[in-house]
Order: sequence, then C-alpha cells, then structure tokens
Amino acid sequence: MSIAKPGSFFNVVWGFHLEPMDAGTTRFIERWRVDWSSSLENELYMRAFLEPGAFIMERAMLLGFQRRAESTPRAEAENE
Repeated sequence: MSIAKPGSFFNVVWGFHLEPMDAGTTRFIERWRVDWSSSLENELYMRAFLEPGAFIMERAMLLGFQRRAESTPRAEAENE
C-alpha cells in the first residue's frame, strides 16, 4: 500500500434520487462520480479495482431494490 503524496486526491460521490413520474410511479436514479489526481497508481486502482467492484456491487444492490419494490403489494404500499 502506498502513502498518498502531497496534492494527491481521490474523491467519490454516490447519489440516490427518487423522481415521481405520476401518482403511482416513481423513478429510482443511482449515480456515482469519481475524481482523482492523475497518477499511475490512481489510474490502475480505478480501472482494475474500483470500476469492476462498483459494477458488481451496484448491480446486486439495484436488483435487490427492484425485487423488494416489485414484491410489495401496491394496496399495502398506498396505505402506509
């Protein structure tokens, strides 16, 4: 593991948004953005570990959200 050099940075922001479409439909939007100082170490870390790991994790998480959202009876959800 390398120690960060002065001026080096690696920032990640992850956002989840619910956008009402109509009375009974909501759109779920998930986005993440990454910014890093240009260096060989950061490029390798981003391309080799962060991107593939984030894809696997996000896909599993979003499929779980979808499964739970679609398994909730609409009448039950409207009464809450």
